[in-house]
Amino acid sequence: MLQDDFVPAPPDLLPVRGQDKISELKTRRVQLVVRCQDLARFLRDHEEVVWARWIDARVTEISLGQPEGVCNLLAGFTGIGNIGDVFLCEEAGHCVSPGDETAINEQFLLLLSAVNTHAHDVQRLIQPVAVRRR
Repeated sequence: MLQDDFVPAPPDLLPVRGQDKISELKTRRVQLVVRCQDLARFLRDHEEVVWARWIDARVTEISLGQPEGVCNLLAGFTGIGNIGDVFLCEEAGHCVSPGDETAINEQFLLLLSAVNTHAHDVQRLIQPVAVRRR
């Protein structure tokens, strides 16, 4: 006859329900902040200071753990005049040489996409956590 070698883990080593989600939320929030900071730096480097400041304000909200920070960030991706409508070019006063416009704007779109993806990831994690705390 075989013996059962299974020994249950002590209660203090078992994961607490929801703790993994909170850890994941913290990690994702940090990733989002880093991506936002990259985007703001990129915008500043090309003299698009209005949107860089707007991103900085969202970073502050998100860093403070304010759930509306992510919602506000995602709102900047919608409607007429959203951040996705920005085109970096010399004619608009940006620090971009005409020969580099395509490459710079492709890089900008990649940064925007990364921020948008990370923001949606954080938002998906925030929804259940906010509901549980009520």
